[in-house]
Amino acid sequence: MRKLYSKLFALMLVISGFLVPMQLQADVHKRVVLQAFWWNYWNENYPNSYANYLTELAPRLKEYGINAVWIPPSYKNTGTNSVGYSPFDHYDLGDKYQKGSTTTRFGTKDEFLRMVAVMHANGIEVIQDIVLNHVDGAGGTDGAGGEDPSGWDNKWKNFRYVSYATPAKSGNEADYWSRSGRWAKNWKNFHPNNAHNCNSGDICSDWWGPDICYWEGAYGKSSNVVGYNPDQTANYMRNEARNWMMWFKKQTAVDGYRWDAVKHIPDWFQEDMLWNVKYSLPSWSQGGEDMFSVGEYVGSQTEMDNYCSAVQYANGANEFTMGTFDFSLRQGIQEVIQGGGFGDIGSIPGKQQTKRYANYASQKVHRVVPFVNNHDTFRPILDDDGKYKGWDYSNQIGGNVDPFDKRLGMAYAIIMGVDGNPGIFMEDLFNLSNGKRFSHDPKNETDLPVRSSVRNLIWCHQNLGFKYGDYKIRYQSGDLLVIERAGKAIIAITDNGSTDQEAWIDTDFRNVDMKDYSGSISGTRRAWGDGRFNVKVTNTGTGLGYAVWAPDGITGGYEPYRSKSTTQEWEMADDLGDSHCQSLGQGGALPASTHQRVAGKIYVEKDKPVKYNFFPQQDGYDVSLALYDLDGNLLTKQNDNKGFNGEWNATYTGWVTLKVWNNNPENISQKCWVRVNYYAPATVTNVNTDKANTRVSIWTGNGNTSTWNDCHNWEEGKIPTTNATVIIPNHTPIVPIVAGNISLKKLIIEKGKGSIASPDLVVNGNLTVTDVEIQSGNAYICGSGATNFTNQSGSVSNCSTSMVEESFATINQMSVIPNPVESVCEVRFVSNTIGIAQFILTDAAGRIILTKEILIDAIGINSTSLYLGGINAGTYIGKLTINNQVSSVMIVKK
Repeated sequence: MRKLYSKLFALMLVISGFLVPMQLQADVHKRVVLQAFWWNYWNENYPNSYANYLTELAPRLKEYGINAVWIPPSYKNTGTNSVGYSPFDHYDLGDKYQKGSTTTRFGTKDEFLRMVAVMHANGIEVIQDIVLNHVDGAGGTDGAGGEDPSGWDNKWKNFRYVSYATPAKSGNEADYWSRSGRWAKNWKNFHPNNAHNCNSGDICSDWWGPDICYWEGAYGKSSNVVGYNPDQTANYMRNEARNWMMWFKKQTAVDGYRWDAVKHIPDWFQEDMLWNVKYSLPSWSQGGEDMFSVGEYVGSQTEMDNYCSAVQYANGANEFTMGTFDFSLRQGIQEVIQGGGFGDIGSIPGKQQTKRYANYASQKVHRVVPFVNNHDTFRPILDDDGKYKGWDYSNQIGGNVDPFDKRLGMAYAIIMGVDGNPGIFMEDLFNLSNGKRFSHDPKNETDLPVRSSVRNLIWCHQNLGFKYGDYKIRYQSGDLLVIERAGKAIIAITDNGSTDQEAWIDTDFRNVDMKDYSGSISGTRRAWGDGRFNVKVTNTGTGLGYAVWAPDGITGGYEPYRSKSTTQEWEMADDLGDSHCQSLGQGGALPASTHQRVAGKIYVEKDKPVKYNFFPQQDGYDVSLALYDLDGNLLTKQNDNKGFNGEWNATYTGWVTLKVWNNNPENISQKCWVRVNYYAPATVTNVNTDKANTRVSIWTGNGNTSTWNDCHNWEEGKIPTTNATVIIPNHTPIVPIVAGNISLKKLIIEKGKGSIASPDLVVNGNLTVTDVEIQSGNAYICGSGATNFTNQSGSVSNCSTSMVEESFATINQMSVIPNPVESVCEVRFVSNTIGIAQFILTDAAGRIILTKEILIDAIGINSTSLYLGGINAGTYIGKLTINNQVSSVMIVKK
């Protein structure tokens, strides 16, 4: 009922799609949207890290007045050669190791989230490209496990994804089928299937990969997967897509969406997705009325208007939420340009869509996106230096507008002047055909020169407030079009290549001197008391083809309205993230132990507040959330047995790692959420050196062994190299064992456990360390090997194997010989009674490994043998119970 109620409420507020201009409402969001990529986007200075490229470009975009950037699909595709439109795993944002890499072509998850935060710091919204029509690339890296013989038509429809609980292993069929990542898919989730036996037409054709079916009955298990093959229920794909959309919005903090191939997706599905990301999310994350949303629908003026209406009224709704790219207007612009000065510029207004904006009770929101070029209409053929040498007409939609055409400024004056959120194409704003297409520095205006006419028109749109004035056509002829944004600016446009155009028009201006802010006409002209104004525009041969007249004296000062802070939330669950050593090592639910989990990373600005929240799935268990720098230094930590929040003032600019762990090994395993509100710096110039990787080796024991050289036991899989710095955190439950010859620059033990029975490090080989630092407590380093420390701070003691055994015998009345154990050991204990004793061996997480009953037939010293050859190396706890008396001992298995 909540959804229905909310829609009925929205119905009372919305009047949508006006063709006839009306009085503006209290506020207008005047977006200028840059499509911040081109087809096959690539820069050799930022290989598979285009997010870093955009991070460094951001300050220039703010300077020009761009306040929204459309980015390519950022989730894992079939490989890094894909530009984003062949999605494989929507939940992989460049953090999972699958399809041959962790990163996507766009970058890692850390780089992606930093880019979003840096754009926000510049007041720029981030518009994510969403591909939900199809997926591609079923199977492991070589396709293993992807085929279902029962599938109809294309049989490659077994989609399984790695997760924290099930990282990639061998890559064979059995490994692929075992993967339990969120949103697994089977052949019945695609067209054709029993519920929707359709494989042709706009909705069902599989032109780009297995075509997703969102029909209610499109669900069912795989016929051949042995492993992870859970049951599905009605509306499986629709529900999972909605869940992903809401997860993605909270995780990334993107501000709006460009929807791919919407002609091939049901309008009722599209309305469902939009409504939920706009209104059903928590207030800090929901898009709200003014959320940017535009669909790629290639069609006529009537077809696009009809599509917008179909989404508006789907599912009983009545809110104009989805705009389209105005292909009809673009066709008109292209025809004028192709006319070479003999086109009919005055016919342009009649080419526009009628569904252009929505008026709400307190604001006017533009929906349509007028544009000149995009990655689908613009496919140049390049020479070896990346310069244009022709056009790939067979792969372009509707043909391109050459950015070197002298009428480009005229075209952009049109899309700036009409209603809508003008869409700027990357190759129109910047000259990428200058010989540095693949090697330019985006910060350098010589390497990446900006086109002055497009930059000027963006300035005019933002600083003169085009969209705060009603849209009025003041003059139309074959050679001259004059648009007024009422009381804000007059945009005069001509395609004539030789003759300047001039005309008397009516305006909303009174008794004011007007200046041409294009700079092509000097001096001022008077708008008289009756509103009459003699408008002039220079020709496209010797002039610009456009003029922007507005009151003299406006100097700029546009400031984007988007909040400069970013709020992102990490969901910690075993079916998200990845524990593979080549992944980012992030995600996973809190385990039933004190092992740590890394939620993610943020990039903060010095002296700005970082506000964090922790939410457990179930209260009653003491959990810590801590922030660390990349050198493993603790910045702040907080814990509680329920949800909590806190704040830290950033002491530097750079990366911060978010970690969580249980403080009690008896705690349950559970999902949790970490939410952070923070400020990134507006300018980052060193992305290629300021990586998010940890700079030290941090022991986690997450591999559940004590093996030093097991990458699963180290944060981010970073096994210490010679002269590395190693940190052993206080909360790590498994003690590392040095078995070979290890040389370290520094060894840091956060807190010594203060007991020979529970050492902090076992050395059975040779350990050489320049600096040893015990930050608190008394540390014990035990074992049969040798240690050599040059400098030492804090309290540290060495203990041999015999010392360990003696300690157990006197303190616990129980000892294990030998300890560490290779295969067979003897447990000795003292008993003052005759009877049955119970021996239980558990691992560090508290799981029972073996149990044994021991007959005690004599008072005094008793013993029993244990065979441990079949268990993994690691640290274990042995507990002996005699008449309710319990003794325990730590046993190290080599």
